[in-house]
Amino acid sequence: MKVWCAVRAQRGYGLIELLVSVATGLLLMTGLTVLLVSFDELADLVRQRADLQERVRLIEQMWRLALEGAGHLGCLADSDGVASLLNGSWAELGLLRPWPSVEIVQNPADSSLFSGINNLAAESHGLLVRGFAKPLGELVEPPMDGRGEAELLGSAARIDSGDVVLLGDCKQAVIFSATQTRHSSGFVQFSWAAGDGLLDNRGPENPADSLSGEAQWSVTPADFDTGARLYAPMSIRLYVAESLTSTPERRVFALWQKPLFGNALELVTGVERLALRYGAWRSGVADGVAHGVQIGYFDAANLPQDARVALLQVNLYLASHLSSDQPRWMPIALALPLTSAPPPQPGLWCCLEQR
Repeated sequence: MKVWCAVRAQRGYGLIELLVSVATGLLLMTGLTVLLVSFDELADLVRQRADLQERVRLIEQMWRLALEGAGHLGCLADSDGVASLLNGSWAELGLLRPWPSVEIVQNPADSSLFSGINNLAAESHGLLVRGFAKPLGELVEPPMDGRGEAELLGSAARIDSGDVVLLGDCKQAVIFSATQTRHSSGFVQFSWAAGDGLLDNRGPENPADSLSGEAQWSVTPADFDTGARLYAPMSIRLYVAESLTSTPERRVFALWQKPLFGNALELVTGVERLALRYGAWRSGVADGVAHGVQIGYFDAANLPQDARVALLQVNLYLASHLSSDQPRWMPIALALPLTSAPPPQPGLWCCLEQR
């Protein structure tokens, strides 16, 4: 006997259901693609910010190191106690004079202090940092008969004929050009009474700034005792110029540092518009009446003569994406303290010229 059972017909997915599934999948894929793209952009932004922060830290660290030696005169803190035995006036010594310890140059391309430096940025300031901060040697006995002897401090220390050095203790100092130097077993003998060049110590045409004839000096190397030290001039130029990676098709500028003696160093690539200002304060006195203390930032041309500089304000633009043809420029501002403030100009130059 046959038994018949009712069996329901089996159905698959219909066309509408299939279209709904495909559309839903496409929406999910679109959302995931957008999410992945946004994650990639976020990761790229994080990398750019990290690179930017690293370059800012480098700028701050390098500038702080450069400014640490600004205005140093050995252990002498008072610039009025420094005499010069060099030909020419103090103003003519340029990079070799010890002050102003920090000097903003608004147009480096037009300044003789930046001569020999090519491809300077047109809209950027330059900075000079001066001082005698590198110890070279220490007197082993008081100089006599125009001759002195010092023990060199370190294997790299050396004093050659024609080198400009500062000899000082904690009371006074003198800047002169060493002549007739002689090295032996870590010691150097030197003189300071003869020479032919501009920075040597003899110049009959200008007895007020030379060691010639019967000229009387407030201080000479013969006035120093055992233990006084000789220091080398430290002068650093900071500026913006074309980078080594720059090409005629794509000009790239960088922040550079060039010492008085030595090669220039490219510190940070991708820098535009370096602007510098003094952060200074002054006593608010008018007509003999005190009005408190005035504090503010000043351009180099507008710095009051009686202001005391305490900070250096640094403003610049950094490229956050150098590999791109259209980099993003980020404004950066730093305020760096100065350990030594440049003294007021007119009175200082007056007194020094009369020495």
